Amino acid sequence: MPDPKHIERRVHSDALEEIIGQPPSWLVKRGIGLFFLIWLILLAGSWFYRYPDVVRTPVVITTENPPVPLVARVDGKIISLRVENGHAVKRRDLLAVMENPASTEDVLQLAVLLSVRDQEERFTAITGKTPHEPALGPVQEPFSRYRKRVSDYLYFLELDLYGRKIASVKEEIKQYGEYVEQVAQQVKFLEDELGLVRKQYVRDSLLFAGELISESAWEQSRARLLEKSREWQEERIELSSTILSMKTKERELLDLELAQREEIALLHRQCMEAEEVLRSAVAEWEQNYLLRSPADGIVSFTRFWSRDQYVAKGETVLTVVPEEPGDIIGRARVGQQRSGKVAPGQQVLIRLDNFPYLEYGHLPGRVRNISRVPDQEAYVVEVSVPQTLETNYAIRLDFSDGMQGTARIITDERPLLIRILAPFKYMYERHIRRRDRLDQNGRSSSSGLSSGGISSSAGPGMSSSGAGSAFSMRKAERLVK
Repeated sequence: MPDPKHIERRVHSDALEEIIGQPPSWLVKRGIGLFFLIWLILLAGSWFYRYPDVVRTPVVITTENPPVPLVARVDGKIISLRVENGHAVKRRDLLAVMENPASTEDVLQLAVLLSVRDQEERFTAITGKTPHEPALGPVQEPFSRYRKRVSDYLYFLELDLYGRKIASVKEEIKQYGEYVEQVAQQVKFLEDELGLVRKQYVRDSLLFAGELISESAWEQSRARLLEKSREWQEERIELSSTILSMKTKERELLDLELAQREEIALLHRQCMEAEEVLRSAVAEWEQNYLLRSPADGIVSFTRFWSRDQYVAKGETVLTVVPEEPGDIIGRARVGQQRSGKVAPGQQVLIRLDNFPYLEYGHLPGRVRNISRVPDQEAYVVEVSVPQTLETNYAIRLDFSDGMQGTARIITDERPLLIRILAPFKYMYERHIRRRDRLDQNGRSSSSGLSSGGISSSAGPGMSSSGAGSAFSMRKAERLVK
């Protein structure tokens, strides 16, 4: 029987003693649990920790009714400057006139004539005599054409050729009517006489039958009947011919009246077309050479302009500040790729270029409105800001229209865990879609295999096609697995 001491020494060898000689520490015993606890804390923290997406975009601080710059549309000198810096102006007031080949007063007078509501008065004023021929420059040709059209129209109305013809035809119709009445009366008289002659003829015929009168007397009675019948018939024919001639004159009258209306309508339409061309030419001239106030407000010069000073095309001559500018707002432009995240009511943090945000802070705001359609591939976003322009550092900024900066639009907040899992979700959905496509291809291959088997039974030449289909199906099944 083996010695127990020997067995104990053999079991507790040096190597085994080195492994189990000391009990494990608490970190080794509870390490896995501690690891899972830390992992759960991080997981929960990533769920509760949220931070938003930020859309950065340029922004301009302005008002609801911003100042309107008046820009020179042509190169040239300022020949008339009718306001000074700081003057109050009304809408449509003439502020400045650019150098042009026309007489400003003549074109303005023409514009006044075109604004007359009464057409007859307007036509008379256009064709009336003037002390001198107006110098209209680029408006001269459409004005001459319009004046000729109006002159032709008024001359046609004054000559009244169709009116005279119509009056003559109407007089003829009146005379025909009177003649018809006379002829109709004559027919009636002849009809009465014919009745008496017919009765006398009947009596004479009875007397002749009873041999009470001679044959010559009866023949004379019959001749009188025939004569009266002929006269009555001729008068009837005359009456019908007169009525027919009167109807012809009535048709001629209708044709003349229709031709008159068509001619008047044609000449009037030509006048209106020429007038529209002239109005367009005057409006284009005013747009190119006149600077008018677009609204009630105050004039502000961007530079110190004076008469005969040269201005380049596209250069701002002056600016009109509206009397009621409205609330101070911010206008930002968001590209189409990021516009879907922006919604009304979202918080906006504005950092102005004029005021460094580390020193002055940022200007808080809210998205107030988003344009429905893009403007030059970007949507215009209106941002409401404090009217005092007070920053988060409690500093009030001085307002200056057109201040630029950067707007940070705070969009939806999402947990950190969702952001971490978002790529995996995308990969999973992509894998699902890919598997669905493979399943669909497998079903298509299976149906092709079935049709290939049928074809191979019909003939040996089709066996390779069936084998190919079977191989494609097995390959698709392996890909799906």
